[in-house]
Amino acid sequence: MLPRLFSNSKSSNQNVLKVYSYVKKHRDSKTWESKENLELHILLSELSANDWNSFVTDFSNWGELEQNIVSDCVAYGIDGKYEPEYIIEKTVLAQKLYSKMQNGFNHPEIKKWKKNHKLHSKTKSQNPRVLSVYDCLLKNEYIDSDYWSMGGGSNEIQNRLNSFSDKDWDDLKQDIVNWSEDDRDILIESVGFGFDKMFTPYLKNEMISRAGKFLLDLFILNIGDRNEIAYFTFFIAKSELNALQDLETLRNWLKTNGYDTENWQKLEINPLKNVEEAIEKASR
Repeated sequence: MLPRLFSNSKSSNQNVLKVYSYVKKHRDSKTWESKENLELHILLSELSANDWNSFVTDFSNWGELEQNIVSDCVAYGIDGKYEPEYIIEKTVLAQKLYSKMQNGFNHPEIKKWKKNHKLHSKTKSQNPRVLSVYDCLLKNEYIDSDYWSMGGGSNEIQNRLNSFSDKDWDDLKQDIVNWSEDDRDILIESVGFGFDKMFTPYLKNEMISRAGKFLLDLFILNIGDRNEIAYFTFFIAKSELNALQDLETLRNWLKTNGYDTENWQKLEINPLKNVEEAIEKASR
């Protein structure tokens, strides 16, 4: 029987204890990616379905470091990095480990990105508030898409934008040209997030006018995806801007690019209608 010295594992399954003992023995190794991960993968691939069920039950008792070592190996195994490949049944069982982790699961490549994310930085700004927004985007660029689509990431961006002054918005507008296309798109989506009433926005009311002007300025300067900005014309209209000439430029572009068709006119999100309402308000 395998020893239980200093063991967090409470399993009576000898194959699970064998895995635990291996991880515990090599936990401080510096060669996991080149050596131990492959050896651990072989141990995991030899587990039966019953072993996996016992493993999943016991996994929540393991220490955080041991959990991370195993989850990294499992993730790479599912990706097909090691031989033999998991069969579908074992893939499903292995993925159940993720729900037992103390601090949730992150793919090892995402953890590498987060650890070294500043190496990928494209910002040239020295403004700490701009850097705070960019850091949030860059650190979470490859996290689960639900983090952005369900609002967690966008709400965090809005919280950071809530402290922006007029100068901060100008600095952000100047720096965004240096960013990747993906980061620009995420920021544009985050600024007006929730104001279509699908989710709850975190942007404060007193910040709406500045944020709307920011999106309109990006459109006029042709920074970012203009069609993406066109979707958020409902937010620009809500901003109640007096930039009549810029709003008319936006309206003309929408007409030129097919937003005046019958199909668009029937939609609740109607960019051309939104801009015409904004122009009417600015003309008063």
